[in-house]
Amino acid sequence: MSDLDMPIDLHLTPLPVEHFWEGTSSGLSDIVVRNPARGRTGLCAWQYRKTLRFIENRLSQTIKVEDIATEVRMSAGHFSRAFAISFGIAPYAFLLNKRLERAQQLMLKPDQQLSAIAFECGLADQAHLSKLFRKLVGTTPARWRRERLVNQARTTARRTSGVSRLDGCCS
Repeated sequence: MSDLDMPIDLHLTPLPVEHFWEGTSSGLSDIVVRNPARGRTGLCAWQYRKTLRFIENRLSQTIKVEDIATEVRMSAGHFSRAFAISFGIAPYAFLLNKRLERAQQLMLKPDQQLSAIAFECGLADQAHLSKLFRKLVGTTPARWRRERLVNQARTTARRTSGVSRLDGCCS
């Protein structure tokens, strides 16, 4: 029996999840997460970036895991596992978080109605937005918005009053 025919005996011990950098070290978009104990890897850098771009560009639409998986050339099941390894959260939960982040950005504009914001974030209606918002943020959208707008107004008033005092004393 030659050395090539001999069976290889590998004694592997489970290792924690590790991050491996691919290509350049320009940031998180170049991270590939690998779980050596299970032999599973996360998304490649291009898949990671493409997934983020796909979700961001379609937040107002219905997004299915199958559609994202097709975009990055994976099966839905494999994509879901790789996504969870890379992002640390399931695709659906990530999508809900992104939608609520977008809703929060839009709610800082006082002229937008919550029903329009819900639609723009890909949610069915204002009730859907309110239910998710309260569950994930811990308060209602109206209360969150009111608190943020009051804080913005106070900050603006302080800046304005501070500027006028400086202008008056230095002339």
